[in-house]
Amino acid sequence: MGTRVLTVAFVGNNLRHDTDERVGATIRALRTVRRLPLKDLAQAIGVNPAHLGNIEAGRRRLTTELADALAEALDIDVLAITSVQSEPQSSSKDSTYLTLEEVATRLRVSRRTVNNLVAAGQLSALRVQTRLRIDRDSFDRYVGAQQAALVRVRRAQVVA
Repeated sequence: MGTRVLTVAFVGNNLRHDTDERVGATIRALRTVRRLPLKDLAQAIGVNPAHLGNIEAGRRRLTTELADALAEALDIDVLAITSVQSEPQSSSKDSTYLTLEEVATRLRVSRRTVNNLVAAGQLSALRVQTRLRIDRDSFDRYVGAQQAALVRVRRAQVVA
């Protein structure tokens, strides 16, 4: 399984351009987390894949109609697309992403080990500028799978 890291760059001093890039990066992140190819999402919302790619890159502005179609296709609230922040907030308990350091601390492993888990596809991540953000749902699934494996090992030890 390949690396599932998305690189997002928030650049530009022009507020409109910066906002377009952030909205586009949000759309790309939502699509990528769902493992939905650009072509399939473009078809679902009735636009050319190149047009959707330009929106994701911040070169085209997202219209209200397309925002509604994207929200329906991705099964999310339209505000999840249009309400953007400069970067994911990791200090909030409701945050969607955890920092590399938070994941390493919670798992009691090194940051390198967390990077290896991302590279192996066991954790989904988003790269914001130079910082790696780990998807909270991916982290929760990984921890759940590790706990289930530990229970199976303990049961096998009891039987043996």
